[in-house]
Amino acid sequence: MIGKELWTSIFRALPAEVQQAVREVCIDMKEGLLSVVQRRLPDALVVVDPFHIIQDANTRLDEARRLEQEMRRRPLKKLPFLLAKEKLSSSQRLYLQEIFRQIPTLKEFYMVKEWLRELYRLPTRAEAERLLSRILIACQASDDAEMVRWGRTLKRWRPFILNYFVSRTTNAFTEGTHTKIKLLKRVSYGFRNVQVYIQKMLLGFLPPILLTLPSWTPHFST
Repeated sequence: MIGKELWTSIFRALPAEVQQAVREVCIDMKEGLLSVVQRRLPDALVVVDPFHIIQDANTRLDEARRLEQEMRRRPLKKLPFLLAKEKLSSSQRLYLQEIFRQIPTLKEFYMVKEWLRELYRLPTRAEAERLLSRILIACQASDDAEMVRWGRTLKRWRPFILNYFVSRTTNAFTEGTHTKIKLLKRVSYGFRNVQVYIQKMLLGFLPPILLTLPSWTPHFST
């Protein structure tokens, strides 16, 4: 995990003209990174990546499910809680209805998770603001301490969540790039030569059509 000092050094290494050209920054939910971005790029719009908001919601919901499972000493199926509401089968939907009747706290966590998913499908920032306000009220009114803490976290990140609706920026392409690089490295069983590693990564991101052109042949260092 990258610490605050390393993030500071990374931003400090950026040329002044690059820093001045940055208009928007999409980050995950790390307070240290946020403070560095705000200090080094004060004029940039900061957006918290939707994926990390939903990932955090699923993590909190699953932790609540696990704790209830341990306290009640009965298994609670994991998958139905993490599935999107529209993807639930009829049996999974009935299962959750019964669990929520017995354990209302889990219903609260599930509802907030689904409301956050709905938030990112809304067409305007004004609608998102209204829904997020409703989410925060629901969290604050909960009898569950973890739900209240979740609400405080969402409140701290509220402006950066809503900044998504300015241009709907996400880190999806960057995250996908990281995943593809890791996959290429894994299937290659590692690399001894850094140059070969770089070239293979570049080749992996070329449009497939280029590989079919007779006049284009890749060159690899040995």
